[in-house]
Amino acid sequence: MPERELEIAAQLDSVVAMFADRRAVNETGLGERSPWARLCSLDWDEEPPSADDLRARHEARVEEFFAAHLKPMTALGLEVVAGPAGVLAAEAGVQRPNVLVFELADPARAIGFFRSLREVMITDERREALTEVVRDLAVELAGLATSPEPPVDTLYAARQLLKEFQRLGLGETDRLALYIDELARGTLREYFVAESVLSRTKFGPDRWHTDSSPEHYEEEWGNLLANLEFLGRNPQAREKYRAVLGFLEAAAESAYSDLEERRERQARPNPPADSAFRPEYLETLTRVRGEIAVRRENLE
Repeated sequence: MPERELEIAAQLDSVVAMFADRRAVNETGLGERSPWARLCSLDWDEEPPSADDLRARHEARVEEFFAAHLKPMTALGLEVVAGPAGVLAAEAGVQRPNVLVFELADPARAIGFFRSLREVMITDERREALTEVVRDLAVELAGLATSPEPPVDTLYAARQLLKEFQRLGLGETDRLALYIDELARGTLREYFVAESVLSRTKFGPDRWHTDSSPEHYEEEWGNLLANLEFLGRNPQAREKYRAVLGFLEAAAESAYSDLEERRERQARPNPPADSAFRPEYLETLTRVRGEIAVRRENLE
C-alpha cells in the first residue's frame, strides 16, 4: 500500500478511536440526559462514589480525550463546543464541555480529508465512526434554523461534504440533505415546527378530549393554532402550512364529531358516565373550527 494511503488509513483508525472515546465520555457524563443518576443508584461492592468523585472522574476523562484526540479532530476540521449540559469548570480559565459536541471549525480541511478517502478504505467500523460526522453536521445545521439568512459558507461546505458522504456510502445522509435544502430555502425552522405537529398521531388532537382537563385542552389547541400562524408567515413554507392546516382540520372535525355523539348519549335517560364529554371541549372546538375555516377560505 502506498505511503499516503497508509497515512490515511492510520488517520481513519484514529478517527474511529476518537468517536468511540467520545461515546464513552458522553455516556458517563454529568448532563441531565446522561445515565449519571442511574450510575449513582447501582449496587456497589464498596461504598458508592460521591457526586464529587464522579465529577472528578468525568473531568479527568474529558481532559484525557482532548489530550489523546487533538490530531484527528484537527484532521477533520472539528472543534468541541459546549452541548446542552454546559461546561465543566477548569483551572487556568479553561472551560471544557460536559458533553462533547463536535462542530466544523475548518470546513475546507474537512472537505479535503473526505475527498482523500477512497471507498475501499471504508470498513464497517470506519463507516460507523464517520457517520457520526454526518450526524454532528446535521445537528449543527439544525442549530441554524432560527438564523435570519442561510449562512452561505456553511451551506456550501455542507453541500460539498454531503457529496463526499454519499460517495463513501455513509449513513444518515438523507436527513442531512433535507436539512441543507430546507436551510437554503429559509424553511428549516418551519420544517421542525410542521413535523412537531404532524407527528402527533398516536395520541393527537383528535383524541385529546378523552384524557385532558378543559384548561389544558384549550391551551394545547391554542399552541397548535399558534404554530399554524407561524407557518403562514413564511411564503416559502406554503406546502407545510397546507399540510398542517389539513391535519388540524381533520383532527378538529373528528374530535367534534366524537363529542357530538357523546353529547347525544348524555342527553338520553340514565346515560352512562362519560368523563370524555364536557361542554367546554365543544366550546373550544367551535372556536378552533371557526379559525381553521377562515384560514382554509383565505388559502383557497
